Amino acid sequence: MRILAKVDTKSEFVIKGVQLEGVEKVGHIDAVLDELVRLGVNEFILSDTMASLYMRNSLISVIGRHTKDFRYPICAGGGIQSVSDATDLIKAGADRISINTYAIEDQSIIKSLTRSLGISCVVSQIDVRKIDNEFRLFTHAGRELSEYNLKSWLDFLNKNYVGEIIVTSIDRDGTSRGIDWDLINFMERESPLPYIYSGGLADLAELKSVEELKKMSGIAAMKIFIDSLQD
Repeated sequence: MRILAKVDTKSEFVIKGVQLEGVEKVGHIDAVLDELVRLGVNEFILSDTMASLYMRNSLISVIGRHTKDFRYPICAGGGIQSVSDATDLIKAGADRISINTYAIEDQSIIKSLTRSLGISCVVSQIDVRKIDNEFRLFTHAGRELSEYNLKSWLDFLNKNYVGEIIVTSIDRDGTSRGIDWDLINFMERESPLPYIYSGGLADLAELKSVEELKKMSGIAAMKIFIDSLQD
């Protein structure tokens, strides 16, 4: 089971929150990434949480700096609205790109990205919250409710393949209350593709409970790493 660090940023600072709200600065991204490597992290998801608001991604220079020093896989996202935006991140050193808000607003970009970059380089990032007993998708870093429920978006991805899915439980994000088994069981039944789960991981011992899952390809966390850095 792959264990990834899900690093959310604002400008060039790593941030943390609870249920994608209450953002607090952790430290400058250069220092945090160096410490995560020291802790043994060897795969990263980097997301510029403000990019979809300001129409720019601040990670390009960050990735360029760090990939000169180490070659751990990086999936980068935030504010991607075109093949050009995605290509800039790949050229900087990202191995893959993730897209959420603009893909939900304009589904045609998925096909454009996979045709230009290859399916394996494109990841569908989805932020999910349960409302009235239904998993619903949110955009803009969890701030805006979209028209899609999780089943309808997975049906779309069944016809428009990407390399992988990253699904975040907004309800569990940053809480350390344990992983969202309702969401995981739904993904195991319905996902047409391998997925990385994020949200609520209590401790590394909890990873044993997901080892036998068929479709989960990895689990992403940040709070347990931040807590280690701050000890």
